[in-house]
Amino acid sequence: DAKVSADATGNGDGGSVVVFSKDATVIAGELTARGGVAGGNGGFVETSGLAGFAIAQAPDVSARSASGTGGEWLIDPYNLTIVAGGGNTNINAGNPFAATGNTASLGVDLITGALVGGNTVTVSTGAGGGQNGDITLDTTLDYDGTGAGTLVLNADGTIVTTVNGNIVDSDLATLDALNLDWNADAITIGADIDLRGGTADLAASAGGVATVGVGVQIDANSIVVASMGAVTLATNTNTLSVVNNGAAGNIAITEANGLTVASLVNASAAGEISLVSTTGNIGLNNGSVS
Repeated sequence: DAKVSADATGNGDGGSVVVFSKDATVIAGELTARGGVAGGNGGFVETSGLAGFAIAQAPDVSARSASGTGGEWLIDPYNLTIVAGGGNTNINAGNPFAATGNTASLGVDLITGALVGGNTVTVSTGAGGGQNGDITLDTTLDYDGTGAGTLVLNADGTIVTTVNGNIVDSDLATLDALNLDWNADAITIGADIDLRGGTADLAASAGGVATVGVGVQIDANSIVVASMGAVTLATNTNTLSVVNNGAAGNIAITEANGLTVASLVNASAAGEISLVSTTGNIGLNNGSVS
């Protein structure tokens, strides 16, 4: 099998591997950028196909020593939908280097596999090919057994989790957590997100951030939101910070068990702030509401 490796040989950080095409990228071999056995952090792998993308297995950007931290895998197509399994779609089976459509699909198992060991997986989309650069999670992302990894989504368009797009740890007996760092024009969350001890940083540069659907909420140790539009969230968190820098839109938070407010700021002259805790207390603890 074909293999491209940028591993550290002894003590050192993994290197970088970049596989890029302006049309369709198909990677059937193995990519590694691992830290050294005696010490060092995982490296960096980018796999990008602007019109279509297919990969047979997740790159290995792990730190092979106990003292190291995991590296980063960057995926960079136009639109991307994260689906069930470990496969992909929109690649012509007869000629695998020819895309049959702009939208790339990536099996969620490839992402969770790359998160193992506390690694960072980054999905970054750009506008092109008649598409907006959206990222859609349309299946359950179960981070059980991954440790404390980070999922970075950088969308040129919107980030959407559908009613099928739960983020969970299916085995609460294990000590796993997931951190989210999401950046987009707007973010819509249509299914529960439970990060356990992880954090959620959500930034919308053109629109708002919202949880939609009955009972849908974000469970995290802390939640930080920066938007240019309305923020409507159901939360279960310890610490909350929300800023709406847009010209309009309200901030409406419904908290399940009480929280500490770091800051709630609505720069909109006509906007309002609503913060409701269904069972617990709301504390400021040197925080601010304005």
